Amino acid sequence: MGARSMANRAHQAVRLCQATRTHRAARSARASRPPARVLRGALYLVLLVLLLCLCLSLSGCGTTSTKSAGASKKADSSKSASASKKGAETPLKDQPDISGIRKLPASYRTPARHRGKVTSISYAVTTPAGARITKKALVYIPYGYSDTRRYDVFYLLHGYGGSEATFLGAPSKPRTFRNILDHMIDRGDMAPAIVVTPTLAYHAYSDYYTMLEATDREITEVLVPLVEGRWSTYARSTDRAGLQASRAHRAIGGFSVGGCMTWRMLKDNADLFQWYLPCSMPLYYYEKGYDPAQNETGTKDILAGVQAARARLNAAMPLYIFAASGGKDFMCEATRQQALALSQQSSLFTWSSDCAFSSGNITFHAWSGRPHRYTQSFDYLYNGLIRFYKKVPAGK
Repeated sequence: MGARSMANRAHQAVRLCQATRTHRAARSARASRPPARVLRGALYLVLLVLLLCLCLSLSGCGTTSTKSAGASKKADSSKSASASKKGAETPLKDQPDISGIRKLPASYRTPARHRGKVTSISYAVTTPAGARITKKALVYIPYGYSDTRRYDVFYLLHGYGGSEATFLGAPSKPRTFRNILDHMIDRGDMAPAIVVTPTLAYHAYSDYYTMLEATDREITEVLVPLVEGRWSTYARSTDRAGLQASRAHRAIGGFSVGGCMTWRMLKDNADLFQWYLPCSMPLYYYEKGYDPAQNETGTKDILAGVQAARARLNAAMPLYIFAASGGKDFMCEATRQQALALSQQSSLFTWSSDCAFSSGNITFHAWSGRPHRYTQSFDYLYNGLIRFYKKVPAGK
């Protein structure tokens, strides 16, 4: 064997040895690394912890910030609020004893023998931004309606995510509350009345506060004159003086944001409405439910507004408030405290313990176990309306 051949073989042996050592080192390095599934598991765990921290932050845990009505639009949704605020029954501290609450008969949820009609109306309004938009409202006309007699009117406001059809349904597709109205009138629980359900139309305004303020004016300056000028009501005229003179025959109520709007009407237009049915919301919304400082602000604002309305009316101005909520509604305590504070801080409001206003003009009742859903408000509305619109002889 030549010297060149021996040198080549030696060189190949060295390369083979080096390659072997490199292969063993790489295999050893791979063996020392954790399996891919272990790495993926650790990554998922880190992501889960980060997601949990984000959820806690969004839910308001660990914060003491106070938010007024509409500061978080999503939190006012009847669906989202009930889903995120489920929990134990709200402990109602110092709950006054209330008597006279009636259970809504189950049969009232089914179609009645005599049924009222629902018609849709449109009305044009100008937003604060100067845009001209058209809104819709539904008007419930009681069975047996006649232009020869006059009718009380109840304005019923939906909550966040709702529409003018939330309570009454479309004209050709009635919902449960329309059946309830039919039965209440047919059975003599209340005098025949016209019921109007406007829409709030959140999308048409720059923010929630703007919507509240604009809707307040739209209802009193556009919708009320339109409805009470078209149908036979107690308003002899539809200017402000005519509406003031007929305020004893006009009520307003609502659920969630509609409840907030009801308190707002008391604050801004007590000279136009005598009866109020706020459900599951105080004047100002707080994301955790009840906030004493915010409740105090709301109470002062309402009292100042009522005093201003008394000055405008320059006459006796009776007011009646039937506030209500559910025991598992996260707005229950806030709604109750709003009613209590008004009765404790002013002679304008006296607490009524019998719900019939025989001993006062403001009261509150909580239905045990009820969460924050508009369908739970049917009992609240039923008990308010039988007190607002008591049965009267035909023709009166």
